[in-house]
Amino acid sequence: MPETQSEQKTMLGDAIDTLTSEIRSGPTRSPSETLEYACSRLALIKPISSAGMFRLDQGTSSFKWIYRSQPVVQMMDDSLRNHHDGLSSMFNGGDLVQVGSDKDSYFVGLPAGQFDGGAIGLGISTSRELNDGELARLGSFGFLIGLAAENARLRHQMTQTTEIQSTARLIGFIAHELRTPLTGMRGNVQLALMATRKEQYDRIPTRLEAAISSVDDMSGLVQQLLDVSRLERGAFTLTLSEARLEDTVARAATALENSAADPTINLPNDSTTTMAGDHDALEKSITILLRNIGNYADRSQPVEIETLHDGQYVGITLSYTGNRFSGSDLQALTEPLSIARPGGDSHENLSLELAFCRGIITRHGGKLSLHADPSNPGKQLVEIRLPQHVDA
Repeated sequence: MPETQSEQKTMLGDAIDTLTSEIRSGPTRSPSETLEYACSRLALIKPISSAGMFRLDQGTSSFKWIYRSQPVVQMMDDSLRNHHDGLSSMFNGGDLVQVGSDKDSYFVGLPAGQFDGGAIGLGISTSRELNDGELARLGSFGFLIGLAAENARLRHQMTQTTEIQSTARLIGFIAHELRTPLTGMRGNVQLALMATRKEQYDRIPTRLEAAISSVDDMSGLVQQLLDVSRLERGAFTLTLSEARLEDTVARAATALENSAADPTINLPNDSTTTMAGDHDALEKSITILLRNIGNYADRSQPVEIETLHDGQYVGITLSYTGNRFSGSDLQALTEPLSIARPGGDSHENLSLELAFCRGIITRHGGKLSLHADPSNPGKQLVEIRLPQHVDA
């Protein structure tokens, strides 16, 4: 049975209310996605057949569509052109525009607030004339679309600004880190040349060796940047093998034995935890963690290491007495480098080693957490959880 005109009007109002609720509670969208979603959905509500957002082009003094639903309705284009004066008056505080090209085709233009520094309007085509209540609802909806699109534009603009600033800061830190070994290399080469001019040939090998050391430092930094970049893009290839996790931890601890600045380490006893993973990369990551723990641990107390096996997962817990990791180091261990940018402190570094450590654990499908021991607030825990079997 055909719907009565009263029922059609009720359905239009209810559908607009539903769409309004969806836009307000929906996911975050870009400006174009906001306009596309609102107009495309609006065009599906009877008696509306097409919807779009338009604005005045200051260069040509004509109205142009920002977005409109598909398929294109020629009458919508004609209405923007033929009713220029009425739409201009509407933008200056006048009445909305509702005109009919024939008995079954109407165009409605309504103000929709401001977008990107200029007034915008909502334009729709309908199969019947709308009453004052329906026009009022559409008018409110038009302002909602305009506000949502403008908020999305501002949000996108702020995000772009933050990303540009963060990227510029990151590039600055990388340049600073590269400049240090380059300066050392240049200085030692200059000293070698001076020794040559003065015929002090016995000094040349020392200066060249120091220059080579600076080259090695720079190469290491570049390799760290490449590794972290590959890890964050998911392009780092793991070399998998099955081995005891305790052996991997022991090799990491042994790598620190010759450094007096590193902590005393108590290794796990009488435990066997095997896993399939990239044990060389894990060894390097654990070494990095232990070295950094040395910066925060009470040197009079050993670092305790425990391994565990829980179902399909294995774990490593590093516990030490001392201070928590600093904010920048904590960020490097818990957030991608693209987010955890260095701050404004000129003494901060990029914590590339810690970023590599986090990346290796994440690449294995694992998780890393740092927190105080609930039973002993003076003791800090660094916990690594890894799947027992990893895909390359």
